[in-house]
Amino acid sequence: MNNEIIVTRHRGTVEWLQRRGIKAPVKPRAKRTDVENRVVYGVLPVMLAAYAKEVWIIEIPHLPFMTEGVELSADDLEKYGAKLVQYSVTRRAPYMISA
Repeated sequence: MNNEIIVTRHRGTVEWLQRRGIKAPVKPRAKRTDVENRVVYGVLPVMLAAYAKEVWIIEIPHLPFMTEGVELSADDLEKYGAKLVQYSVTRRAPYMISA
C-alpha cells in the first residue's frame, strides 16, 4: 500500500505536486481510514489530521485577493510562490469540566 495520499478537488494542485515528484492516489475528500498513518498532501480538518503520519499543506504566500474562488493551475501556484509546509497535529484527551 502506498503510504502517501493527496486530498484535494483541484487539478492544479495535483499537477503542482506531481511536478515535485509526488505521485500518490488522489481523493477529493477523506475519512479517517484514508489518512490514518499516512503522509497526506492537502488540507484536512484537525480531527483527521491528528491521525495522519504527516500532513503537508500548500501555502500560497502571494495569492492575490482577486483569485478567491478561482480554480488555480499549477502555473498559477508557481507564480504566486506556492510552497509545501509540514504541519503537526496532536490529539489530546478531552477536557472534562465538572458540574
